[in-house]
Amino acid sequence: LEYFDAAGPLGMLGVIALFVLWRKRRNDARLALFLYGLMCVYVLVFNPIWVPYLLKKLSYLLLRFEFAIPSMLVCAYLFRELWAKLGRRNPDLSQLGAAVVLVAAAAFLGVPLAKTPSQFAYGARAMNRASTASYRNLDDLFSFIDKECPPGSVIASDPVTSFGIPAFTDEYAVCPYDQHATPNDSTAIARITDCRKIFDPGASFSEIRRVLVTYGAEYLVINGRIPPSVGTMYWKPDPAGAAALARRLREPTSPFRIIFERAGVTMAKLVVCPSCRALERPPAPPAYLGDSLDVAAVNRLPAGGMPEIRIEDVRSARAEAARGDTVALDVTWLAAKKCPFASYIAHLRFDTEFPKNALYRMAWGKPYRRILERVTGHRFHFRVDFQPLGGIVPPDVWPVMREIHDRVNVPIPRAVAPGTYAISLRIASKPQYPNYVLKDILTDDDVYGGTRVGTIRIE
Repeated sequence: LEYFDAAGPLGMLGVIALFVLWRKRRNDARLALFLYGLMCVYVLVFNPIWVPYLLKKLSYLLLRFEFAIPSMLVCAYLFRELWAKLGRRNPDLSQLGAAVVLVAAAAFLGVPLAKTPSQFAYGARAMNRASTASYRNLDDLFSFIDKECPPGSVIASDPVTSFGIPAFTDEYAVCPYDQHATPNDSTAIARITDCRKIFDPGASFSEIRRVLVTYGAEYLVINGRIPPSVGTMYWKPDPAGAAALARRLREPTSPFRIIFERAGVTMAKLVVCPSCRALERPPAPPAYLGDSLDVAAVNRLPAGGMPEIRIEDVRSARAEAARGDTVALDVTWLAAKKCPFASYIAHLRFDTEFPKNALYRMAWGKPYRRILERVTGHRFHFRVDFQPLGGIVPPDVWPVMREIHDRVNVPIPRAVAPGTYAISLRIASKPQYPNYVLKDILTDDDVYGGTRVGTIRIE
């Protein structure tokens, strides 16, 4: 599914082309090369024996094999054959084959082609939609940097902001965006995690300064404008976390001097601290740290989806909510043992009962539910994915046997059906692309299911 999501509708049409054009390959060496090459790609990306192994080694690069023999080349050949058939110049393509191609092309390409005018990348509508989530949002910051910072300065920031700094200014950034670093860069993950320490509420000014000094950075940018729709593999600051760090920089013992501040974005310069001893004084214990538990108490807690993590509690101040509301859930995690470094993601799932007729079977429950949702216009299932503590304090740095208090805001979709929803929670290592099995595709007992932690009534 992820492969065809990357290949698009032409990827689906490429599968049809294999069958429709198979006989013609005998008399056309170029077509044979395309078809055999495409088959090799399919054998590589759909083989359940070696895909799990390759996914660990290559991650998202496994899907890039689609571009080894692009489906669009085979589809272009297919359309040429169809055009010749319609002009009565192609006896090799059967009437049935032509009909199959026409139906498949209408099914796979009709909607995308109809949407093309409104989705045109440089159209006003598409530009306006993208502007709030683009780097145009930081024009004022980039203009200030170009004007006030010497060219070649080094700036520490979050992964999203850092990705734009070298692109729109003459400066360098410490932190790469996820895997987007030079291929031979073995320090990318270290720089991502080091910059994460800057935003940790439990980090002292001494630790923050040490990160900047290590990488020769003179400036720190705190960006509270990152839209929720922009995701990362590891971490990003939310507006509240960015504002909290910006407030800390104004403290008397701060080694920073604020040089730019506007609409949720703060830039500060590392300066000589008048009282460097104060830097060693740790800040107050962060609010996310709770009590310590003993082994017996931890063993009684339900599993969180990974062997190292337990779920102690999930609470909501509201037992009922209306469609369109946003409900805050307080989650208490606990690490039973040291967690390995990874990109962590939590799945908070909401399910309610739905009508079931004679066609329903558990073996294909998910397609049944989705068709029912399309027909009725009501959803009976929704999910919110989130990084624990925004990814800034992930499980691999949690103290063992200590409560970790987290909060997630859940927007209730307006299209959900009224009813009582069971809430389940699971934490997992976040893959670049998930490797689904048939059970995940056909049933609701899928990879996102977790421990039942409560219910909520939605009106």
